[in-house]
Amino acid sequence: MKGNMRFCVPCLFGVEGLVAQELRDMGLEQVQAENGRVLFSGGWEAMVRANLCGRFGERVLLLLGEFPARSFEELFQGVKALPWEGLLGKEDAFPVTGSSLSSQLHSVPDCQAIIKKAIVERLKAKYKLSWFAESGALHRVRFRILKDQVSVLVDTFGTGTVGDLRLSEMVRSCFDLRPAAIIRTLDLRRPIYQQTAAYGHFGRMDLDLPWEKTNCKDQLLACI
Repeated sequence: MKGNMRFCVPCLFGVEGLVAQELRDMGLEQVQAENGRVLFSGGWEAMVRANLCGRFGERVLLLLGEFPARSFEELFQGVKALPWEGLLGKEDAFPVTGSSLSSQLHSVPDCQAIIKKAIVERLKAKYKLSWFAESGALHRVRFRILKDQVSVLVDTFGTGTVGDLRLSEMVRSCFDLRPAAIIRTLDLRRPIYQQTAAYGHFGRMDLDLPWEKTNCKDQLLACI
């Protein structure tokens, strides 16, 4: 999937304002606070920043779609209409979990089965397969049904396709992590810390801090 996407950050009731302000401070767009969650828009870089720098939200979820559903048929068709092939490969795993509150579709296990079936039917048409091994990358699908309104989301945490060992090798090859080298590279002996005395050191898009720059991303991508 490419372009501008909608993301959801679930959170505890009462801290939606903190989460929303934190996302705005990261420079993220179309931030909208709702009960128990905060929405924002952006690309994959915005998703990565929210995952790395978010302190108050629970997760960062890709909001794949929302639609009303009062019957299993409406749920099936609504899920099947979503662009799953843009996110899931033919070997990817996609377990389904979720919740339902104040809705006609109140059986969570039944909803899980219907959503799973709808995704499979969509992928069958795309990949021309009758069975999916689900042995590849993990994409946790989550749904929320609230007052007959369905939200279908995918957890963005733990969905990487590059192994942790390989990532460690990439970091070591691109950066000198010796203390003296870190001080020199980031020019840490400058008097820049008073401005970080409040609201933390990381995820501060409002400040010109050397550790927030992404000028090495092309170098890292070349190592994949």
